[in-house]
Amino acid sequence: MTPRGPPVYIASYSTGVGISPMITFIGPAFEPLIPPTVQALTDVAPQIIVPTHCTGFRAIQQLALHLPAAFIQSSVGTRFEL
Repeated sequence: MTPRGPPVYIASYSTGVGISPMITFIGPAFEPLIPPTVQALTDVAPQIIVPTHCTGFRAIQQLALHLPAAFIQSSVGTRFEL
């Protein structure tokens, strides 16, 4: 089993119990776990992914690169209409 961050476990569990589609995702991605976390989230294929400051710059950069259609850069005042 490839180590992955808590966000991947949450996303995998959510889709496994019928919470689908996975619309948003916010959470940390620790440095050594960035590649497997990004790959796993790419496999989950969320419609929207919103990493925040706690995710970290490198992880945010990789998420934007690998999930460009789903990626939303959030800041104070960002509104989401689903």
